[in-house]
Amino acid sequence: MRTPLTLAAACGLALLAGCGRGYDEDIRKGTAAIEAAKTDADRAAGYSRRGEGYAEKARYSRAFKLITRQQYDRLFELAVKDHDQAVALAPRDAQVYLKRALAYYFRAYPGPPDDWETKETADRWLLLAEADFSRAVERDPNLEHAYDMRGLVRAHREDYDAAIQDFEQVRRLDDRWGKIRLAYAYCSRGGVESKKKLFDAAIADYEKSVELGAPTDGCECDPYWPLAALYLDARRDFDKSWGVVRAAEGKGFIAPEFLSRLKKESGRDH
Repeated sequence: MRTPLTLAAACGLALLAGCGRGYDEDIRKGTAAIEAAKTDADRAAGYSRRGEGYAEKARYSRAFKLITRQQYDRLFELAVKDHDQAVALAPRDAQVYLKRALAYYFRAYPGPPDDWETKETADRWLLLAEADFSRAVERDPNLEHAYDMRGLVRAHREDYDAAIQDFEQVRRLDDRWGKIRLAYAYCSRGGVESKKKLFDAAIADYEKSVELGAPTDGCECDPYWPLAALYLDARRDFDKSWGVVRAAEGKGFIAPEFLSRLKKESGRDH
């Protein structure tokens, strides 16, 4: 599931609604695979599938308020126990690390409707997730999903240099998706730099985000308005600010109140 971590609260329920309830089948088939397995690899695959089912059942049921906190914790305990078994049985298999990492990731940031996890608890789960995403790409350097998710964890920590490196790996494997992730990362880093009054760096990152095609949808970081505002306020460059406004047509958002101010301060309406 490719949802930016920082945006999961806004978009998570809509995405979960399309997940269905295949988790019970995964739990059942995982159990059957464990019982029928004749090799460690087959047994690991069964544990991994069942662990994935437990984790998804916890996440989905929580989002729709179908279970108590105690039931939620118990399902994740079962999920982690199964994923640990899978890793122990198949320590060279990138997929078992990826699936355990995803369980940690969604435990850290489960999204709406409430905030069962404290920031400190969430950060501990994210560190575990990042470590497993790293183990996954060590075992399979072409595992796009692991690079993608590790990049999201790093972006959440505002370690954008490392996140951008991961998203460049995603771009190597999937040009379109990599550009989407990179546009998000550059735009988000631009926002942090702007708050720190690092205006030249922020402008460069917002420009890079625009170049990569941001924004991609309503849940992504939109660089147009903040970039136009920086050209107006930090550089007093009316031409550049109007250029961003024109570029945003049909692509990004410019606040009407900003547009009114730009017209007034520049003395023109285009």
